[in-house]
Amino acid sequence: MTRQLALCVALALVGCQKTGGGGGGPPADCDKVGPAAAAFELGNYAPPETRAPTVARFVKACRDTGVDAKQGECLMTAKDVWSAALCAPKMFPDVKVDGQCDVVAAKLRDAIAKQFGGGAGAPPEMAKLPERAATAIKDSCNQDGWPPAMKACLANATDPLQDWKGCEHLASPELTSKLQARMTSAMGGR
Repeated sequence: MTRQLALCVALALVGCQKTGGGGGGPPADCDKVGPAAAAFELGNYAPPETRAPTVARFVKACRDTGVDAKQGECLMTAKDVWSAALCAPKMFPDVKVDGQCDVVAAKLRDAIAKQFGGGAGAPPEMAKLPERAATAIKDSCNQDGWPPAMKACLANATDPLQDWKGCEHLASPELTSKLQARMTSAMGGR
């Protein structure tokens, strides 16, 4: 009987949860959300003639996607496009906020192989380096609790090794230490 009650409570709680998409409260002030969203695309110093159509596009997207006040407030305090996309995913359809650990690991593996010469034709130990690094990265991503914004940042990176600097601020010092330890171990260190 207790087990059935617990199951019913759990199902009720799951049924009450909201996910993404707006409509959960009063609408956002899209005239304020639009400029904040445009800043992620243009930066803060774009000339007015460049800024105006981009702001208008984001104001329209805010209204069209039904961004609510809570999402709008979250978006206006976001520090980067990946965090903003977590707040209001429908406003940023091209940003993959569900950056999967497999995607991040594969991109970094390929970049490491390209930069350090791993893969076919490389000495045996060097050939294994990209795959060992990818395994350490994937394990860290899955087990150490990478924030969704960090996964999205790296999953969307054109060159994850070069773009790492633009994503590393999304990791806590504790997470950075865990990743460094995993990488050191994977590369044959202690």
